[in-house]
Amino acid sequence: MDDKKFSLDDILLEVGLSSAHKEEDIVDVDALLQNIVNEKQTVKQKEDPFIAEPPTKEFTPAKRSEPTAVHQAAPRKSMLANPAPEPQKVGAPQVPKSDGQSLSLENSGNFSIDIEGIRQEHKPPQTSPLESPAEEERAETPEIHFNQKKEEPDFERRLDFAPCFQKFEEEASTERQKDWEPLLLKEKAASTVRGTFLLIMAVASLILSMMIYLNAATGIGFIPTLPFLLTAGGIGIISGVLGFPVLMSGVRSILRLEPNRDIMPTVTYAFCMIQYLTQLAFPKGLSNPNIHQYLPVGILILGLAFLARTLTLKTAVRNLHTLNANSETYESQIIWDSRAASELSKGLVDDTAYPVVNRKTDQVSDFMKLSLSMDGSDRLGRNLTLVGTALALAVALFTFLFTKQRHLAVTIMTAITCVFASMVNLYSICYPLLRCSKKAAQFNGLISGEKCGLNYGDVNVAVVEAKSLFPPAAVMLNGIKTFEGMRIDEAILDAASVLSTAGSIMTDVFLKIIGNRTELLHKAENLHYEDGMGLSAWIDNRRILIGNRDLMASHNIRVPSVDYERRFTSEGSDLVYLSTSGELTAVFIFTLHPTIPSEEAVQMLYSSDIGLSVRTIDSIVTKERLSGLFAIEPNFFKILPNKLSRLYDECSQPVKTRPAVAINNGSFASMACSVAASKRMRVMMTVAQVVMVSSIILGVLLIAVFGFLGATKQLSPLIMFCYPIIWLIIHFLLQKLIRL
Repeated sequence: MDDKKFSLDDILLEVGLSSAHKEEDIVDVDALLQNIVNEKQTVKQKEDPFIAEPPTKEFTPAKRSEPTAVHQAAPRKSMLANPAPEPQKVGAPQVPKSDGQSLSLENSGNFSIDIEGIRQEHKPPQTSPLESPAEEERAETPEIHFNQKKEEPDFERRLDFAPCFQKFEEEASTERQKDWEPLLLKEKAASTVRGTFLLIMAVASLILSMMIYLNAATGIGFIPTLPFLLTAGGIGIISGVLGFPVLMSGVRSILRLEPNRDIMPTVTYAFCMIQYLTQLAFPKGLSNPNIHQYLPVGILILGLAFLARTLTLKTAVRNLHTLNANSETYESQIIWDSRAASELSKGLVDDTAYPVVNRKTDQVSDFMKLSLSMDGSDRLGRNLTLVGTALALAVALFTFLFTKQRHLAVTIMTAITCVFASMVNLYSICYPLLRCSKKAAQFNGLISGEKCGLNYGDVNVAVVEAKSLFPPAAVMLNGIKTFEGMRIDEAILDAASVLSTAGSIMTDVFLKIIGNRTELLHKAENLHYEDGMGLSAWIDNRRILIGNRDLMASHNIRVPSVDYERRFTSEGSDLVYLSTSGELTAVFIFTLHPTIPSEEAVQMLYSSDIGLSVRTIDSIVTKERLSGLFAIEPNFFKILPNKLSRLYDECSQPVKTRPAVAINNGSFASMACSVAASKRMRVMMTVAQVVMVSSIILGVLLIAVFGFLGATKQLSPLIMFCYPIIWLIIHFLLQKLIRL
């Protein structure tokens, strides 16, 4: 080691400090330099729990893995051989002279560089970060992260099979996943067959009931009532046998007082059979035109209960196909921590933020349980049946006390029960889920059960990486121009080395040029991203900057004029400047062309009022550029600052197992579609509930009015049969109006 000593002022000048020591004072440079480094690296811990690392000043050597490097003679001599440059005088900026090497192309796939011909010459020494006084003492931006894990809502943990699908509980383990599809298809076929036959039986029963009604209404009496009654009873019994699975499921839930969508058709069928037996015991009452038989309605609701099962099973089969087709699975994870959610969504929403990020998961759990889980139709089925039955019995008792007509009382009781047995409830969850899962499956995503609408109905921000928003096919390199004697191949290697280390969307363009030979790339160290401007790094003791003109200006590097740049930006392209050792050496012309799936995904998020927060280290990805590319106002987008990188990494880190609520294949389009479809599902479920409540209220009012006016003759079997069908059609039409 060289024993020569240096002036204290010389050393402090190199690190940007001043000293009161005299010029002739001699000190040990190695010891002093190490003390300065240690002092600059010492920071005080902040009390704010969001600050993961407090601001620090970077005074570390280029090769931190070799702490003895500061004692070697070569770096010390280079410090004296390359003194700090004098401050430059402010004047008119001059465009760096081009060496005449330029390259223009339509896309990055039309040319390549002969890497074998790259010169292996020794690069001139460049001051390290510690030795460069020209580098400002820049404090690192504090990174934000959350320490407190907010507890997720209870409905994430409360999960159980719907009573009507209880038979699948034994097959729900992942070890038996290969048996799921045959079981689901078998049950789907059985439900379809039973439902279809029950609808046929309902129509046949309606014909018989209308003949009995017309016989009483016309007063002709040419139809023998008893044979038709017996035939209708036979149809009712056969229907009960066909509908045995629904009836048994409903009876078990009634005895246990548990929620079950099958309670409603079970009770309705039972009341209709009670009415039939009453009329069979006293057939003379059917001569009154105000007395009707509503057994067809009970059979109809029983058949539609099976078809509702078919829709649920059809959705489960489709989701299972999607799950098996995806080689990788990701979950759209909602950030429940309020402080973290606020940071990731700041500037996009005014109310409470519910951002969602994509997280890779090794395994998906509870698929069968979520696909066939208990939902709102089960709870409403029990509650509406209890209310409807109580009201029907009360009105029947009131009618009998005032009219002394048992047939009329039973008729009104059955009519009210049929109205409360709204068929809309049976399809309030399964039909919206069927539509939304079909949309998600188009982008290799799946959504399971009512929990999708409950969980994701409030989502208002999607946080994604620029790499998922702009896949390699969306990034085009249109031209290269070099300055200051820089060769194109050297410029490409420098840019590729920095961008590949940082994970830029432009990485694949450069890697394609060099034939994906990553072993040719240089090692980029001390990488730093400056918000909205670009990247800085060190390669072989050379300071590399790559970004926009603002990055160059912040480091006092002259760039071409704004007018020169506007020639390209006005056509939708962006300029990316490359600086080496303080000199502008190259400029790259890039153009972004969003893919069709990305455009559709952004439009789905926009139409669902879900803002887009983008994490990027690329200067070409800005709110204004995104706004122009997707034809959406800029305030729909947010560029995450560098200080939130740690927070985003914590939120999106891979997990081992997650429930199969909203799963995608990792692409931006798949994630956006699953989230947007889940949010639309909440709207569709709300519409279904409004239609259901409206049908019940209107039906009860009509029965009350006709009963008060003594005009129950108008409540014929045909009217009561068509009434729930009309409301079900209204429900389907309104659901179709909701665009996915």
